[in-house]
Amino acid sequence: MLASAAKSLKRAWAGKRLDDALWYAARTGHDEEIKRLLKAGASMTARGSNGMTAMQQAVWGWNTKTCALLIQEYAKNGDVKKLLATRTRDGRTPLQNALRVNYTETARFLKAIEWLVEMTGNEFLKSFAECVSS
Repeated sequence: MLASAAKSLKRAWAGKRLDDALWYAARTGHDEEIKRLLKAGASMTARGSNGMTAMQQAVWGWNTKTCALLIQEYAKNGDVKKLLATRTRDGRTPLQNALRVNYTETARFLKAIEWLVEMTGNEFLKSFAECVSS
């Protein structure tokens, strides 16, 4: 199954924008590909054809681990509060979408880190790493 997903990912990436590939990698939980795409210049705030960001796609793909990676990467250069507050076309945040479709693991994770969003930079990254590792 992983091999077929990797083939699908390569097909999606071939000839498409980096942002589209990031969106697909987030939806399918390909964390190593996400890291590579971000290094290559993909934007976490870009929206896919359905108007969702990579973070929102990770939620829809039931990829809590990928949500954690995206938050950690975004915190290096951006405001995590903004990432978590980004809304879909129908006005829902990633947490609201997780709750809406009963993705309890992802919803619990997103709710558990809400208190961290007031922190910035290294303070956030240190606290986030402690939270994820426990």
